[in-house]
Amino acid sequence: MVYHLTMKRVLIPTDFSSDSFNTIDHVLKLLRFSNYSSYILLLNTYLIPSTTYPDKVIEMNDQIKQISEMNLKKELIKAQVLSSNQLISIETSSRMGTLYNVISELTKNEKFDIVAMGKDGGKHIQKVSETLKRLGGPTLLVGSNTSRVYNT
Repeated sequence: MVYHLTMKRVLIPTDFSSDSFNTIDHVLKLLRFSNYSSYILLLNTYLIPSTTYPDKVIEMNDQIKQISEMNLKKELIKAQVLSSNQLISIETSSRMGTLYNVISELTKNEKFDIVAMGKDGGKHIQKVSETLKRLGGPTLLVGSNTSRVYNT
């Protein structure tokens, strides 16, 4: 059986690694050939380290969120440079929480067609695989050694 998947709304979690950007690159290359408008949300999740000083929690949250948002802006600029399709809009979101919890909330509330994630094939593959399995729904897993097959 063959399924046709329209990727109009794509969620791409990023940790700002080369594997994450490789995923962004591959999704943009796939969307380049579409003739419909698409929306990509680049997501970064973060956790606040535990501390015995409650005053520091708010300060750390603000600092970590600022770093996350700054790095998301950099990823957005790089993604916009790669995107040659005017029908693709890209936004960013920085959220506190575990990757699974934040993605679960977003996919439940915002109706994404697909979640695309990068993997390095190393120690994080188990975590990524478990997250995607628990989410259910369409997912795209892009490996670090995925060849560049979209040359046009």
